[in-house]
Amino acid sequence: MKKLLLNCLLCCFITCLLTLTPAIGAEGLQAVIKTTTGNTITVTSIAPDGRIEFTPEGGKKVQILFKDITSIESNSETRESTVTTHDGKVHKMMRANIFVGYSAYMSFTGTDQNGEDANGTITGSDIVSMVFSKAAAAPAQPEPQATGSDEAEPAQAVSMPTADPTARPKVPSKRLPTGNLDYCYEQVNEFNKQIDGFIDKYNRFKAEEKLYEPCKARGGVESFNLLAIQIEVQLLLSDMIGYYYSALLDGWETTDPDVTPLHAGIGNAIKKAAQVEYWTCANPAEKLDAARPDFFKNWDKIRLLAFEAMIQTTKMNNAQQGQELMETAKSRVASAEKYFADEGAQPHPALLRLKAEVERLEGECKAGFATAGNAKDAAYAAWEALRTEKQRLNDVMYKIENGQIHPNNFASFIEELEKFEKTDSAVMKEKVEMLGKTCGNDTGNLEVAMEKLLGKNPSGWDWSAEVKYFDKILKAIPTLRKTIGEDIAADAKQQLGFMSSFAEAIRAQKFAELKDYVKLGLRYDPHNTDLIDLTSKVEESAAGDAAAIEKQIAERQWPGDHKGFSGPGTPAELNQAALDYFNSTCKPTEKALKACIVESDWYCFKRNIFGQPIQWALTFWVAVDVEGETSDDIVYAWSISFLTEENVGVEKAPPFKWAAFNFKQKMKRANVPGLK
Repeated sequence: MKKLLLNCLLCCFITCLLTLTPAIGAEGLQAVIKTTTGNTITVTSIAPDGRIEFTPEGGKKVQILFKDITSIESNSETRESTVTTHDGKVHKMMRANIFVGYSAYMSFTGTDQNGEDANGTITGSDIVSMVFSKAAAAPAQPEPQATGSDEAEPAQAVSMPTADPTARPKVPSKRLPTGNLDYCYEQVNEFNKQIDGFIDKYNRFKAEEKLYEPCKARGGVESFNLLAIQIEVQLLLSDMIGYYYSALLDGWETTDPDVTPLHAGIGNAIKKAAQVEYWTCANPAEKLDAARPDFFKNWDKIRLLAFEAMIQTTKMNNAQQGQELMETAKSRVASAEKYFADEGAQPHPALLRLKAEVERLEGECKAGFATAGNAKDAAYAAWEALRTEKQRLNDVMYKIENGQIHPNNFASFIEELEKFEKTDSAVMKEKVEMLGKTCGNDTGNLEVAMEKLLGKNPSGWDWSAEVKYFDKILKAIPTLRKTIGEDIAADAKQQLGFMSSFAEAIRAQKFAELKDYVKLGLRYDPHNTDLIDLTSKVEESAAGDAAAIEKQIAERQWPGDHKGFSGPGTPAELNQAALDYFNSTCKPTEKALKACIVESDWYCFKRNIFGQPIQWALTFWVAVDVEGETSDDIVYAWSISFLTEENVGVEKAPPFKWAAFNFKQKMKRANVPGLK
């Protein structure tokens, strides 16, 4: 029995001890809190392990416990908090969070300035300042006033001010997070600060007719003045609307007095934005329903995309770009509709308005899009024509591209080249110019432009391959012309220097050929200075050489048989053998009239592998008449080596079996003895 009684007493003691433990283990801190709504809260007890924390950029999270803090000051505009600790240090924190316990709402005991229980009415984002003290006196309770009578005086009616429906209540009407509401009100103020500047800029551009002039928008993106202004307005307005709907997601209702003032603020902002032609799908009077706060920002961006498409099409004559932008906008609207369908929810009214607006803008582009469709057909037809032309002109373009033209083909190639430039390339140039008007004149961007207009090339090749190849060929022609001109000039100089080495009989012909050769070079490159100089030099050389040749012809003498010739054979029989062979093998227009031996001896014309002579030769001058080239006054003197048959041990004697021509020159017939 005693043991049982002892156990009971022990249990009672432990129970009492556990009950008293919180008070013994940790004494609460006292503080005075001022809130963003102007309320002052006297805190009689708050956990010392409450904390303020933030994460510096690129660093680790920093925490400071309440037990170490003297005061906290927070600036709602800059989002900067200043924390002073008991050791006198001051800490600056950006976007810091204040927590007590495990809820967003702070847990403490205390009363507000009206004497009402303030526990759980604020979050860390509601704090403007928080000053800690070792002890905070309990709020004074009003003492009963003596009336001098046992009867209480009747209560006097107090006139309370009527709440302004357009102003935010100083004290939240509900115990809900106020951070997004705070941000929304701040964004309304920020919008109102900036919007007039954008309206002024819009009006200035409009007056100067510069709304559609190109410019750089935010982030350096290529844009035009009107769209750049709208992008800035969209950023301000969409943040405002995003915070508004985020507050609804926190639990606030559109009819709450904390929210209704925003209807006027946002509504006024929307009206102001309309002055720069900005349109938004949002209506703050509508509930969020199945939508999410970020949807409205994205939907307004879709409208901006459709608006840009309309401007590109109707104002900037770029229906192709407009059509691409409009297709993107419509695709994004369809994706938004799919979201609601997948959720089994009705589309948000804002989305329905957006869809109607995109359809309206697309309607304004109808005529421009039709033109773009025609451009697509024309571009495809031009591409097909270019492919055909490339196949037709492949041979000559290969020669141009390769650039290795043999000198023997210079004369024929210039005909091909000039024909290509003047006539064959006409269709190609016409189609390329058409593509340039449709897809732009920059070959570097042509493929992207053509793919945007025509889609992926089903052949797997680049759409722009033919254009780029033709461009390559046309650019190669001037270089090729210049190179061939230089080659001809260098060759012509050499030929002019060697002209005296040609036989007199053909020298005039060689001069004529050289003149034509220089003219050919000038067809390739009319500006080649060497060829221009050679034109006159060849003429002068030819004229001077002709006079010299006439003098040489008049003075040239028949040499007669070489006085040192000793055989075998006599000059008479050998001369006759030479005449017989010539006249039996020559052309019908040629006739040998007289011959003479001009060397002192036979010479070995050919030997076998063992060094044995197998053919002998003897050189003669032969007087020859050539129909159309000689006259009653002039005859040819040809130098010819007549050859024996080819055999080991062959004799130095006729009959002759072959002849080797050495040169020919003209002379006066009267200077050949025995000729009439």
